[in-house]
Amino acid sequence: MSNNTLTQSASEPCASSETIVFRQRELRVLQSLGQDSIGYAWLVIDEQIAAPKSAPGTNDSHPDAPVQEGPEPPPIPFVLKTIVGLTPKDLAAFEREFQTLARLDHPGLARFRQLETTSDNSSTYTRDYTDGQDFLSYLRRPATEREQHDLRIRLNDGEASHLHTTDIDLKAPINTTNPITQTADPNAEPSTIELDLSDLELEPIQTLLSGELPPENNAFDSHAPLDLIFLRLEHILPQLLSVLEYLHRFRRVHGNLTSANIQIDSNGTAHVGDFGLRRLLKSAKSHTDDAPENVLNSASQSMSELALEQAGDLHALGCLLFDAIAPPRPANLENQRDSLLAVQPHCPATWIELVHDLLHAQPAQRPDLQTIRRLIESSVARSVALPPTRIDEQSTFFGRNHILDSILETAKKTTSTRDLHFVLLTGQVGIGKAALLDLLAYRSAQTGWLVLRGACYQSDVTLY
Repeated sequence: MSNNTLTQSASEPCASSETIVFRQRELRVLQSLGQDSIGYAWLVIDEQIAAPKSAPGTNDSHPDAPVQEGPEPPPIPFVLKTIVGLTPKDLAAFEREFQTLARLDHPGLARFRQLETTSDNSSTYTRDYTDGQDFLSYLRRPATEREQHDLRIRLNDGEASHLHTTDIDLKAPINTTNPITQTADPNAEPSTIELDLSDLELEPIQTLLSGELPPENNAFDSHAPLDLIFLRLEHILPQLLSVLEYLHRFRRVHGNLTSANIQIDSNGTAHVGDFGLRRLLKSAKSHTDDAPENVLNSASQSMSELALEQAGDLHALGCLLFDAIAPPRPANLENQRDSLLAVQPHCPATWIELVHDLLHAQPAQRPDLQTIRRLIESSVARSVALPPTRIDEQSTFFGRNHILDSILETAKKTTSTRDLHFVLLTGQVGIGKAALLDLLAYRSAQTGWLVLRGACYQSDVTLY
């Protein structure tokens, strides 16, 4: 550090050898933390305030023990941030809300400290600092020895033994109380199994046996394979859900949930920062709010403003999960999140469906936090070696969508209960059973399900 430090206001970017005046106190700048969507941040210390220390003659853990004299503990660093390019919609309301947010206390929140505003609507605030890595950097870092050990156990043991199926008695008489109305043609050819494998893309058998992904499908760094990403998500994601549940319970939202706002410390604990501020800000160059808007349908229009903003947190969580599971993409494609299956074909179907549901264009259709937690706790988060099923897009389907939705919902539940279900469609000839199954196969394949097609005729009771 230079002895000739420059003193200036917090609204001006500064070098690491300078001090910043904040609320009439000089803060020494340790380093620049860069700029994000809200503003520019520095890591600072207040040298006039030392870290907490026991009073002379006392010892907090052992009151009767003598206190050892020693040097004063160093000041605790914290973040000082100046809002850039944005201004409060209502300065008085912004100040009141900041004080409310500063009182929120959760172990996963980087707590706010103080706020300073000026007559020209510029704002600077301080908050707790976490020494760690941002969300995506943490997920993609090289594996530790403990993670390598856990990953070996996870992949060697497998989880297929936990699948529960209902015993089926193949010798039991066939239930004819609701027979299929289609009659068999006595002159028809013998029953055959019809499987079209022309569009099925299989990996080389050596690849499947070795458990390695082909290079073209494994765009992840070799130190962060998909299974390692899932291992870390299962530890971090419940913490993020706990933070969002806490904020939503107090009728607050984050409003700017990004990788940079989630810092993971060396103990694997997530700390979420800059919560609740973005919704109170607007562009400094415009008189209107430039926050992203949700596209509303008739169901979403009945949602309250708070519910819409909370749904915005869910969408941001979906973006985070998409970017975590998908291989790193070029900068010009980072905001394109059309199909997770297309960029990461080895992701399990349950996680693909979760991400796509969180990214649903209609806020009312996104799953709530409890649904997300149940799915994470019950799903098998392991990479899938089998390639996804390729099925051509189906033509427009009219009617009976409630039946399709019911089957898809049942399929989703089987992934959490790990039961094996059979669904039998019955009806008159031409009523649309085949078209419904075609669309079911297409919709399932789009979210990573493995689809097997065959034929079973009434004249042949063999179960295919």
